[in-house]
Amino acid sequence: MSSALTDAQPARPIPADEPGHHRPDRFAAILAVLALVGFAGAAALVLALDATVGGSSETVSAYVFTHPVEFTSAVVLLVAGSVALGAALARRGHLGVGGGVLLGLWAVGLIAVAIFPKTDWSVGPSLSGQIHRVGSLIAFFALPLAVAVVTARSWRRGGALSARLGSIFGLAAAVVLGYLVWAVVQSQFSGIPWYHAIDLGLVERILIGFEVAALAALAVWVARRPALP
Repeated sequence: MSSALTDAQPARPIPADEPGHHRPDRFAAILAVLALVGFAGAAALVLALDATVGGSSETVSAYVFTHPVEFTSAVVLLVAGSVALGAALARRGHLGVGGGVLLGLWAVGLIAVAIFPKTDWSVGPSLSGQIHRVGSLIAFFALPLAVAVVTARSWRRGGALSARLGSIFGLAAAVVLGYLVWAVVQSQFSGIPWYHAIDLGLVERILIGFEVAALAALAVWVARRPALP
């Protein structure tokens, strides 16, 4: 009898994605809700500028010259929401090292975008503009990869719909990035600058929309409490 008790194997912890897992984490849910508030605030500021100032003919970063407070506030809200989401994902065990590094690169890239204004072409190239461009490239490419890494396990295990939506939005963002890369390559043969060959302002807004939607879907995923069996 005692030998049987001694040899008994300890119960295996149930991963968060499996149906039997029902350990709520209210702080993670609060962080996820705060992330959603940040994403919504950033989107509202940019949409308000588009509606009152002028459409999609210019990139979003161009607002730094006409409405610097609103533009910087939108980026800060996006960064704050991303940090809150990363903390929530980490608490729920979904972030991982790869996801953390990539989400961190997204946030660092956004911070560079906020601190260093884009090039003012009426004046000419600038170091600030170059740093801004590098920061935006890092952010735009890191986010879809971060979403793919974070949602990979949940997707394989038939996880929540919100996690799947996040990965779909991330994939859509990657497709838009692929289109931009194609435009750059095509311009080498056509002789037409790539930023003149496409509606860059509109394409950038579509890209940002998909990326923010992916983040919001992940926030919903983390905020939901697992259903009790």
